[in-house]
Amino acid sequence: MPATSHDFNTSVFVNCPFDRQYQSLFEAMIFTVQLSGFKPRCAREESDSGDIRLRKLARIISECRYGIHDISRVQPQIPRFNMPLELGMDLGCRYYGSPRQRRKQLLILDSDPHRYLRTISDLRGQDIESHHDDQQAVIQVVRNFLYTSADNHGIPGGRYIYRKFLEFQSELPSICRSSHLRRNEVVFKQLVVITQEWLGRYLI
Repeated sequence: MPATSHDFNTSVFVNCPFDRQYQSLFEAMIFTVQLSGFKPRCAREESDSGDIRLRKLARIISECRYGIHDISRVQPQIPRFNMPLELGMDLGCRYYGSPRQRRKQLLILDSDPHRYLRTISDLRGQDIESHHDDQQAVIQVVRNFLYTSADNHGIPGGRYIYRKFLEFQSELPSICRSSHLRRNEVVFKQLVVITQEWLGRYLI
């Protein structure tokens, strides 16, 4: 079913590594998107072996006005190309898509400033933000992107979001235990639901 205008305008496609080393940054990103009043989406929201992965990605990307793309795992030694492929799909929507798709706004992240020039030099001239593999830095740049791009002046500051994120993280193990889950068993959709429920109870 096509996304409604409301869904499109509040949906954020998150394109980043899904390995264990990146998990804390991923959770910080998802938390910030939700606290800011948006809906995070990513390739892991569906698991359907009958669906072609590229077609699924194209559909999800087309349903999101905002995109966050972390290319920090594209390294000269052992490059991983999933992230730049999805970034390219999102850029294609913006440049060649329908009038609605051309309203897309993107945040491109890397671990260090200018590192991307060694791997994807065609991005020269883009405003690339760096997070230095730090949770608080990820929260700040994602918050600033959503505040500026969506003109949403109700989004609190990055320090406040980071403080709330640490509170959430401290309670997450007990939340998982109460749901008979191990911490590493929480899939993307569950993380979104758990985060939203926590924000509804504790966000002040």
